[in-house]
Amino acid sequence: MSSDRLENIEQIILNSITEGVITIDCSGKIQSANPSAERILGMESSVFVDHHYGNILDDLRNLGLKKIMDRLIQDGIQTSHSEIDYYRKDGQKINLAISTSALNIDVCFDGLETFVIVFRDITAFKALDKVRNKALNHISHEMATPISVIRASVNSLNLIDSLPEIQQRHLERINRNLDRLLKIEAVVEQILYPIHFLPVQFNVNDVLKKILDRIKQESAHRKIEFRFSEADFLFDKSDPSTFETILVTLVKNAIENTPDGGFVEIQVTPNRDSLAIAVLDRGVGITLENQNFIFDGFHHTQETEDYATRKPYDFNAGGKGLELLRLKVISETHGFDLSFESSRCAFIPLPTDQCPGNIEVCPHINTRDECFASGGSTFYVKLR
Repeated sequence: MSSDRLENIEQIILNSITEGVITIDCSGKIQSANPSAERILGMESSVFVDHHYGNILDDLRNLGLKKIMDRLIQDGIQTSHSEIDYYRKDGQKINLAISTSALNIDVCFDGLETFVIVFRDITAFKALDKVRNKALNHISHEMATPISVIRASVNSLNLIDSLPEIQQRHLERINRNLDRLLKIEAVVEQILYPIHFLPVQFNVNDVLKKILDRIKQESAHRKIEFRFSEADFLFDKSDPSTFETILVTLVKNAIENTPDGGFVEIQVTPNRDSLAIAVLDRGVGITLENQNFIFDGFHHTQETEDYATRKPYDFNAGGKGLELLRLKVISETHGFDLSFESSRCAFIPLPTDQCPGNIEVCPHINTRDECFASGGSTFYVKLR
């Protein structure tokens, strides 16, 4: 196929996609823009093509986008997904999801399309998020008063030593479920009002061991193997509390999706100015239809009739997705990258399919390795 024919096909593709695409050369000069880029940014390509991106992003309110481009062109740091506010020339504010990449070439020179920036207008999605957060805020406030009343009443009953045995059992059940409500309330508060932090230096290995020791005790009723390597180094771009929230959330999620006899692996790797965390399980995995909503909150991956909130760390424990939503909110507030990859177990491809929860009784396999090869998930965090 001739080069002219290939260029025509490329142009047709760029003109038809809904995402905005611009290319930039090594000097930072914008080389091309597709029609969607013009529409989303609210300006004709003639206004910014052949101009340095810094001259176009002269509005101080657009420093978020400028920083992403600086990191790409000056430092070679690519962005897989970043959400920012963007102010158009007509004064409208929109929300953009940005991805950037650098072409793998040996020589870089002015005029060569070296960097690609892809962006999508997610203003409507963010508006929906605001509505959902408003509803969550309202529910949180509505819950606060009855929970306080119940807690005060239960505390009074706890002081009575002479309750009949059956009432003691009822009281224990009330205490357990009250604890659950209090934990939900605390998570919702952190989602609505994220805690800002000041980075401090801490020994990653010390904090990691402390967290895993506690998780092992709390999940002792499960037959799960933990795999992790020593990470004896100091890190000062985060704080122990945030690090603990990340680890507990991801490891707990991994355990609850891994059948007995399986394993969860924690990898913590220092880089020059960042810390990479990966939590891997060879469990049931997430179906493709659920992967788009895994960080949305109040979204469980089971069918409604099969859903139930069980004891923490139980297999298929359910939950309301609030902890992963909290992690997403923290990532946006603290500026760390959060992503995942997952493949659904080949033997239970549908959300309605059930894993027995124990590798030894699975009818589809003969060895643990066959289970490990059938599916699983890995969540990634990059602190910097």
